[in-house]
Amino acid sequence: MSPEVGIVAALALVSVLGVVCSIHLLRRAPDWPVRILTILLGLMPIYHTISAAVETRVIYFPTADRWRIVSDLTINVLLLISIFLLEFSVEEGRKFRVQLRVMEAAAAVGSPASRPFTVARAESNPALSAAQLTDEA
Repeated sequence: MSPEVGIVAALALVSVLGVVCSIHLLRRAPDWPVRILTILLGLMPIYHTISAAVETRVIYFPTADRWRIVSDLTINVLLLISIFLLEFSVEEGRKFRVQLRVMEAAAAVGSPASRPFTVARAESNPALSAAQLTDEA
C-alpha cells in the first residue's frame, strides 16, 4: 500500500466525521443562512477527499479537470450566497434586538404601549363609551 492511499483513507475518515458533525449541526441550525453554510462546510471535506484521490491516482476519473472547475465555481457561488444570507440574518437579528429593547423600555416607563389597547385608547379619547371599547376588544 502506497503512502498516498493511506493519506486518502485518512482524508476519507475526516470527511465522514465532518459530514456527521454537519448533519448534527444542520438539524439544530436556527435559520437558512446557517443551514446553507453548514451544508457547504459538510461538503468541503468530501470535495477535498475526492480531489486528493484523483490527484494521487487512487481513483481514476477521466474528465476530472473539467468537473473540478465546475465544482469550484459552484462551491464559490454557494459560499458567496451564504455570506450574503448570513449578513441579512445578522441584520434582522440586530433589528429584532433593537425593537425588543424599545418595547422593554416602554414597558418600564409605563407608556400606553405597555398597556392594553382599549385602556390606552380610552385614556386618549374620553368620548368613547365603555360599550364601544368592549365591542372592539
